[in-house]
This record gives sequence, C-alpha cells and structure tokens, in this order.
Amino acid sequence: MTNKAPMTKSQRDLPRDRHGSLMLGHLLVIGIWSLVIPSTALAELLAHGSSRMYWIAQIEPTAESGVRTTIQQRKVDTGTAWQTIARVGARVVSMADRGTQLAVLLDNGDWMLIWEDGSSDGPIPEDGAKLQKFASGDSLWAIAATGLGRKPTTAGATQPASSQPSGTRLLYQFDEGQWKMVASLPAEAGSAREMDLAQTGGHLVLAMLSDNGRILTFTFDQNHLTWNSAGEIDPGNGVTKIQLLNSSGRAAIWAGADKNAGALFFRDDQWSRPVNLNLPTEAVNQSIQDVTLAGQGIRVITGSAGKYLEHRVSADGAYQGKVSLPGSDLGDQPNEFEWMTGLAGIALILVLVQTMRRRSPMSPDMLVEAGLQLAPMFFRLLGGTIDALPVIGTVAGLLINAGPVDPEKLMRTSTYQIWFTSSVVVYIVYCIVCELIWGRTLGKWVFRMKVMTVYGSPPSRRAILIRNVLRVVDVMMPLLLLILVSPLRQRVGDVAAETVVVLDRSITENEK
Repeated sequence: MTNKAPMTKSQRDLPRDRHGSLMLGHLLVIGIWSLVIPSTALAELLAHGSSRMYWIAQIEPTAESGVRTTIQQRKVDTGTAWQTIARVGARVVSMADRGTQLAVLLDNGDWMLIWEDGSSDGPIPEDGAKLQKFASGDSLWAIAATGLGRKPTTAGATQPASSQPSGTRLLYQFDEGQWKMVASLPAEAGSAREMDLAQTGGHLVLAMLSDNGRILTFTFDQNHLTWNSAGEIDPGNGVTKIQLLNSSGRAAIWAGADKNAGALFFRDDQWSRPVNLNLPTEAVNQSIQDVTLAGQGIRVITGSAGKYLEHRVSADGAYQGKVSLPGSDLGDQPNEFEWMTGLAGIALILVLVQTMRRRSPMSPDMLVEAGLQLAPMFFRLLGGTIDALPVIGTVAGLLINAGPVDPEKLMRTSTYQIWFTSSVVVYIVYCIVCELIWGRTLGKWVFRMKVMTVYGSPPSRRAILIRNVLRVVDVMMPLLLLILVSPLRQRVGDVAAETVVVLDRSITENEK
C-alpha cells in the first residue's frame, strides 16, 4: 500500500471539527485547574493546650492523599522548641489531652492517641455512632452522632445500639478501653449551628450557638446523668464560631468569627459581660484559626497564606504580644519547582490561545485519507517510557538512596530538585536532537512510529522544537491524560505544533 498525498489547502481550511473543540475544552479546564487549584488550596491550624503542654495541628493539602495533618508540641512557657510528633494522612477535626498524651479525632470518625515517642489507634464506638468532638477532663469525653459511623469488625458490641434516630447527638465517655454512651444531649442540640464541649470551671460544659445567634450553655451532672441549663449568652451580631476554654478555674468561652476577634465570657454564678479582645488590626484582618488556653495564657491563632501567628491576651482582653508559629516542615521549605510549574502554566495558556485562534484541520478521517494511521496507545506508552528513562531513572535512584523518607519531603530538598530538573533538561534535549536528525526518538524507532504534521507532511524544525519544549508541561502538570481524550492522541506539544504520532508504514513495507 502506498501513502496517499498530503492534505490539500481546501482540506486545511475546513472549520474546526467537533472533536477538536471538545479537546480544546478539556485543555482549557485542565489548564485552569492546574494553575488555580494549587494557589487557592487553603491550610488550617488547630490548637489545644493544657496546664503543661501546648499542641498545634496544621492541616494542608497534598497531591498524594488530598490532605495531611502535621502535629507539633512543646511544653508551656519553657522556651523549648516545637517538636513534630506525628504526621497523619487525614484531616484532624478535634483534639483533647490525657496528661502528656494527645487524643486526635479524624474527620472520618477514627481517632488515635499520640505521644512524643509513638502513637496508637483508638477503638471506635461499638454501636456505630460517629465521634465528632473531643473534650479533655477527668476522662476522655466525646460528642457522637448515632448511625453515622461504622461498627467494629472484631468484637461484638458490649451494649445495645442506640435506638435514637440516625444523626442524634449523644455524650460518650471513654472508659475501660471502650466508648460508652452516657446520655443524650439537650433537645436544642438538634438545631445548633455550632457546638463545643469542654471540662471547664470544674464541670463538663456544653455550649451551642442557636439559630437566633444566642449561646446556650449546659453543665453535665455526672451523678444523675442529666444536663442542667447554665444560662444563655448574647454575644452580639456576626458571631459564627464558639470555643470553650479548658480551665480549672472559672468556666470560659470565646465567641467570634473568621475576621472578628470576638470576646470572652466567664462564669461564676452567671455569665459575665463580654470581655472584648484587643487584638491589633493586622490580626483581625487575618483568619481566626483557633482559640485555646495553654498554661495561664489565652492564645488566639490567626493565619493567612499558610503563615500563622499566636496572639497572647490576658483574661481582661489586654494584648500581650505575638509570636510566629511554625508551619509543617513541608511548608517551611521553599518549593523551587514553582518556577517550572509557572513556566508550564504560561506555556499552556499560550498553546490554548494560539490553538483557538486558528482553524484546525484535526480530523481522524482526514488522516486516514492521507494514508496515515495513528500509533496505538500501547505503543505510545511503551515508547514514551523508553524515552523518559532519564527522568524515571533519576527519580527512582533518588528515592532508593533516600531510604525511608517521606517522598513529599524529599521532593522539597535541593538535591532532589537539582537532579530532577537536570534529568528533565536531558530528556527534552534528547528528544529534540533525535527528532531533528532521524525524525523519531529511540522509543518511537523500537515501536515503528514517527512524527508527522496533521496535514500528512514531515514536521518542520520549528514544529519539532515546539512539541518537545512543551514536554515541560507534561512533566509538571497532569496533562498526559489528554492523549486519552484527544481524537488524534495528541499531547499539549502536539496540539501547539500541529503534529501527530503515526505508524511508520515505510518500515513495514521495506520488511515485506
């Protein structure tokens, strides 16, 4: 079979076909996702304190697991450095202390105990309730919701499952190695906007932010297993967050909002008038992450763009100064790949703009008429793997030599970044040289493929340079999957250079 003539000018001038438009849509969506999502993903920070210890948990997005929490601790008011004690591949939603141990609740209802030299997973309620909020005290307490969790697969339940409707909030206590349902929460819990539980002022206290903006408080009578009203608080307008402070003295609660320093309320016989927190303007303009009591100091944690500050205030609301809080050791290290990601993003946008400005001839039927057959996906994958061996081998060698190190942390090191960047440069130069001289790389030669223009003619030097320089987009962004949705199985570089990878029929015909 002989090759047909390249496409004529009239064929080139055909309007962009439906498949090409769909592919450009995929390019645009993925390009925006690649540029916007990393810059808008927000981190969070939770804090918890006791009379002796102070813990912070930084929650941040990761490419591998979606979210990761780094937990650090230090002793209160001793000037000791922060120490990382755990990294958890999930979101931490609540913390409570058991002496020097930290109980950490995850968003899926699982929990664990963490200490300086280790950790252990904790048992979940045997009746299928989902833990939602922890509280420190004479024992570990929790708010849980019926029917929203999973039952253990090991031992059978030692107590009957709750007959309450699914989602009902209940009080649980961790006793003798298992969770026991103690009492239902007050009826008002069903419509509460926010809720918190803490051992404060010598009592187990429950606070709820109601629909009308008032804070309802209750104390728990452990002898009669009942809730007693402890009064209402009118915090004023705009309050969206409440936080009970663990305290052996007076019961205390903070009420505020994301960018509202809020006020403290203390209780003796009844709740006091609001004690406004006199934070500086820079703190109020940041997001209020958490409020806690560590030692004798009230700590207000603010954050912006992953940078966290601890503002210390006294019980009368007076400002006592600020200190910087550490990020995770991942966040503290500079990401020298950012310039490559930015370059790849700019290149992608230029490709999109240039491609949408011209009339595209991309149609699989036209290629067939020109005597070209697209290379099978399996061949593209195997050939591409051979060509990318400089990058694959470099990354594999670095991971092996690093030993048991967090891969994400390794990727932030200067050694990794230098070697990785060098391997990418070698890979791109190799592809350019091979295609300029022979029209194919080693991987394409092994699987009898070559590069052609979408018009059926050999690519120009300019097209070869464009399609290969834009490999940096494939390396730095998850865009190789575009080959699966592109009707012509094109990478971003192929779209920009108007090239395709086809089977080399001349080799097959010569063999015959």
